[in-house]
Amino acid sequence: DTASSTLVVESESDGGEDDDGSDGDEGGDGDDDAGGGGGGGGAAPSDDEDQEDDVPESVPDDVAVEAVETVATQVDEEAAETVATPEETSVEEIRIESDQVDGEVTVADLESEPGETGPSPGASVSVVQITVPDEATDTPGTVRTSVSQSTLDDVDAVAEDLRVNRYAEGDWQPLDTEVVERTDDGVVLEAETPGFSYFS
Repeated sequence: DTASSTLVVESESDGGEDDDGSDGDEGGDGDDDAGGGGGGGGAAPSDDEDQEDDVPESVPDDVAVEAVETVATQVDEEAAETVATPEETSVEEIRIESDQVDGEVTVADLESEPGETGPSPGASVSVVQITVPDEATDTPGTVRTSVSQSTLDDVDAVAEDLRVNRYAEGDWQPLDTEVVERTDDGVVLEAETPGFSYFS
């Protein structure tokens, strides 16, 4: 059995006036529901049927899956952590602060936040569900995720506007987020999380 998580990366597109990128509550006046749902159910490529077979049952029915990948966990003995490194999704690395987690991690890029969470603060630029083994659901860790420059341009944001939020106990909560890499193609963010659930 596995437990599910979702990662959503969001930007505040109000010019970044709110200085709440660290531990603040909510995330400012992120009412601009700018990003959200993208186009309605556009035409699916012919190989989408194979992808549907891979979608974990924990993905809500009311949200489309844009990409999905399942990877085996590996132990980083030096750091005493369990690591998963997807290659086909916006999530680049998941680290769980335990070397006792064995199994698989599934990452699903979602088109938008599922209805059960409601919209997250700011303009959503990426929504990801991370399904981890049950014993890792409430274990602290870090998540690295990439945001392309074209996505930043679409929401009129810069790297400093980006923040990862976590959905837990019925609310979106901001996480400590750091820009760990910048290239002409985009940025990579790293966020510390107390457990795995929906993120934005």
